[in-house]
Amino acid sequence: MTSMESMLRVGYRFHPTDEELINHYLKLKMLGKDSQVRDIAEVNVCKLEPWELPGKSAIKSDDSEWYFFSPRELKYSNGKQSKRATQSGYWKITGKVKNIKAKGTNKVIGTKKFLVFYTGRVPVGKKTSWVMHEYQPEPATPSHQALMFCYYPFSLQFFFKLRVRQSDLPKAFVICRLKIKTDEKNNVATCDEGDVSSYAASDLEIQMPWDTIPEVRRSMPCGYFTVYTLDQ
Repeated sequence: MTSMESMLRVGYRFHPTDEELINHYLKLKMLGKDSQVRDIAEVNVCKLEPWELPGKSAIKSDDSEWYFFSPRELKYSNGKQSKRATQSGYWKITGKVKNIKAKGTNKVIGTKKFLVFYTGRVPVGKKTSWVMHEYQPEPATPSHQALMFCYYPFSLQFFFKLRVRQSDLPKAFVICRLKIKTDEKNNVATCDEGDVSSYAASDLEIQMPWDTIPEVRRSMPCGYFTVYTLDQ
């Protein structure tokens, strides 16, 4: 028995709030603090079918609800749409995007999207009982790339934008809360989710907690440059 399974004492349930998922689990994951968020497994949800995902959950339970960190992948390298297709079908956004707010300050810290899995392909896919809530942090970065700005005092208007190696960039993740409906009364389009929309794919900008990334200034012969790096 693993240490994670041993945590499942009688009556134990892993059921974090929306705010906890954003402000604790997702924030720590994107800062590379994997050891502190082992309750949620990292799985690319679009590389597996929804019925294959429960077996990948870090916490084994009889609840019909599972949590995963899933890396953000773009459908096109120069676009904003996320990949949502699997071999057998696709995830379709339904309902309205819900803002997640911090208690006390009422500040928007993330968003929650509602998705339903369809087998087949658009536009003749068949709706299934698999649903998913996707949590994403705010605020968004201008672009999912760390930039170094090099300033030369010899010319105040002379700037270079240098791209950091892709391997050095912080990864963008979302948290996926997977569920399976056991009763048709649990319709996906509930009062919490709003009316069903016509979205077939997401149009999301890469988002990261940019304000958590410190600014470091370093000197160099030509002047100085500023680097935005993750706090280790």
